[in-house]
Amino acid sequence: MKNTFLYIVYLFSIALIAHACVPPEYNRDKFEGIAVDFSDKQVQEIYNLMERQSADSLMRFLSSPNPTLRYVSATAFGSLKYKKALDSLARLLRDEYVDVRVAAAYSIGQLGEVRAENMLLAAYEKYDTVGTFAKFNATLMEAVGKCGTVNNLNNLCRISTFKISDTALLEGQAYGIYRYGIRDSYNIESIQKMKNFVENTQFPPNVRLIGANYLARIKTKYDTTVTTDIARLVLNERDTEVRMALAKALGKTVTPLSTVSTFESLFRRETDFRVKVNILTALNDYSYESIQPLLFMALREKNTYVANTAAEMIGKMGTERDAQTYKIASSDETLHPSTKRIMMGAALKWLRFYPRTRDSLNNAMKNLYTKTVNPYDKAVILRGLANFGWNYPMLREEALKSDNLPVVRTAATEALAKIICAPDFYRMFQAYSTNVKNELKAALFDIIRTGDAGAATVAAETIIKPEAELNRFRMRENVPELYQVMQNLKMPAQMEAYEAIYNAIAKISDSTNIKKKKFSTPRSVDWIMLSGMTDFSNAIVKTTKGDIKLRLLRQNAPISVVNFVSLAKTGFFKGKIFHRVVPNFVVQTGCPRGDGYGSLDYTISSELTPMHYNTEGYVGMASAGNHTECSQWFITQSPTLHLDPNYTIFAKVLEGMDTVYKLEVGDAIESISIN
Repeated sequence: MKNTFLYIVYLFSIALIAHACVPPEYNRDKFEGIAVDFSDKQVQEIYNLMERQSADSLMRFLSSPNPTLRYVSATAFGSLKYKKALDSLARLLRDEYVDVRVAAAYSIGQLGEVRAENMLLAAYEKYDTVGTFAKFNATLMEAVGKCGTVNNLNNLCRISTFKISDTALLEGQAYGIYRYGIRDSYNIESIQKMKNFVENTQFPPNVRLIGANYLARIKTKYDTTVTTDIARLVLNERDTEVRMALAKALGKTVTPLSTVSTFESLFRRETDFRVKVNILTALNDYSYESIQPLLFMALREKNTYVANTAAEMIGKMGTERDAQTYKIASSDETLHPSTKRIMMGAALKWLRFYPRTRDSLNNAMKNLYTKTVNPYDKAVILRGLANFGWNYPMLREEALKSDNLPVVRTAATEALAKIICAPDFYRMFQAYSTNVKNELKAALFDIIRTGDAGAATVAAETIIKPEAELNRFRMRENVPELYQVMQNLKMPAQMEAYEAIYNAIAKISDSTNIKKKKFSTPRSVDWIMLSGMTDFSNAIVKTTKGDIKLRLLRQNAPISVVNFVSLAKTGFFKGKIFHRVVPNFVVQTGCPRGDGYGSLDYTISSELTPMHYNTEGYVGMASAGNHTECSQWFITQSPTLHLDPNYTIFAKVLEGMDTVYKLEVGDAIESISIN
């Protein structure tokens, strides 16, 4: 271990910044350790200041003689990301309590400041022969990954003296390289290091998992040598979570045809739907002809996630040659109803050279839409109807119809956006292109005028997309009206629409000096409720597909936990829909509108801590950016390490992952009980 630390110091060549790391004098007799008590008024004050984002007022607690207050306040700055706190946090890197050091290191990494790099490296405990500071050193390495320079990426990769038993240190090294990769900082050396982690099954499981997710996530293509190694690894891998990441990594090859047979072999023998979903999504850059047999095989999978993923890919990648086959599949009673609806849209798109058949299918879809009661099924049909651009008058009507449910209005607007941004727009409308473009532009502005949180957001985002090809100079006359709509929105309930319209005005005006409405919606934390809970408090979520038991992590996210419990006890979640289901990623619920664009009349702060989304079943707060959380939350279906720095973790699934794996868009919460 001693050699490990000396090697790091040698590689990094750091000049110690001793004056920045001297701790204040603490009263050791009065405080014996760290114990967070939510009934303590000072602890409450820290969280209240965090909730109000009063960073300046929070700074004084960093020098408190009470280690618990130093710990809680240092942790809070990981959420606030307040750059002025850097020097004060750096002093805590030499705190007498390791947990305070860890909190400070994590929060410094969250700042993303290059200036912090040397502070973090200077704090490394190089003589920790018994592992007292292993967690701290690991956090330092990950923090460097969030803010460090390329030189230290190379140094981090070259550390080879950690033992297999040094789990925390190996995880810190792997997370550090991963965080570099998320910042698009990677090279041959880092790729090789992470591949080595995966190849050696003696490494701790989480280290191998981080390595596999790194290979899947960095934005690069792999040459034949790397691809061959990944193919060998994925075919022999026993750990499902590692295997699903490797499957995704395998698709990032510069020679796609060389791996198709590997994917087919892997798919045929795979039993976990999550790996199968990743196999399919890894093929997005492949030619349709090369993967068509695999897509057709997947279309008939019993698992709805797998079948629907294949159907979506067929809609995106298909050809006119198979259009009739798609139409037949859309009426195949052996397929899941949701898969059939997606295939109807795919057939409509690719039947363009079969006008009579296309028109017949188009009319059938419109009739089905009229007869369908479930708004989420109607939304799927609307998105499918967008594949025939001449449906825009009907879609415009549905987007503006006030008695339609929000999810329908939003879906109709998304369909209009799809039409105006379509690559084949001019081929579809030919001589009528200019007139149709103007009509669609007018429709989008009409939708923005409604101020509908979902539809207006989509419309505002669309008018400035390059693919829409709308002349921003000709839209400048609309700016005063857009500004008025923006000012009339209710905040924070319609914050996404507000931001979308603000961005549209800024883009059209070529200005970043647009006046924004200031709003503050701090909510008092119910400390009595929180103090009455324990670290073993659970929530039972009853859904239309079964029950899910959650352990509420009040130590990690007390504000989010008490917010969730308060809403649950009022019955708010009863009937709320799982409006977003992304196979092998998340299922999301809690939207008061049911389309993902809804919020209440308050927000709560983000609570970002050193916890990781390193397995399935973590429960996080959905947001439109830090400190915009409210009622929406999600459950992960697989490791999602890229969410770590920005999404609060407030619970973990104890029982019922089988239910989580079955949830579909439109399923509902029947009740939530707290015990």
